[in-house]
Amino acid sequence: MQLFDERTTSALADEVIDAAQQVNRLVRRELGRRAPGGLSLSQIRALTYLDWHAGASLMDVAEFVGLGAPATSRVVDELVKRGLVARGPGSDDRRRVALRLRREGKRALSGALAGARAPVAEKLASLPAEEQARLSAALASLRAVLQPEAAAPVAVGGAGG
Repeated sequence: MQLFDERTTSALADEVIDAAQQVNRLVRRELGRRAPGGLSLSQIRALTYLDWHAGASLMDVAEFVGLGAPATSRVVDELVKRGLVARGPGSDDRRRVALRLRREGKRALSGALAGARAPVAEKLASLPAEEQARLSAALASLRAVLQPEAAAPVAVGGAGG
């Protein structure tokens, strides 16, 4: 078993970042090509964040999606108009607007993620079963290290995506 020092850990980090970028490109390309449910990548990312964080503010969503407040406001306005997201008063501050995913939004997100999952699953199917198992274990370790308090599902796209 190889012991990692700072240099090899840095190289491992480079490999993780490179793999994440490759997956990100594949997913973004497929989502752009398919436009599942007529949703843009920014809309899918907003729905994803709201699925994880019910009651989030517009600024919370903007930070995750990687857009400014005006652009995020337009994204959310369209999702509200389509009945996928609901606005309401915040639980801690009635002046704050809280956003939450509606049942229709969950269905739309699920459909979009299924479209993104297909090309990734196709690529993974070419790996032998033992490599798939090792990859699964490595990803579980990575999620635990990156989000030790509670591993959330992997986001589709990256900041600014």
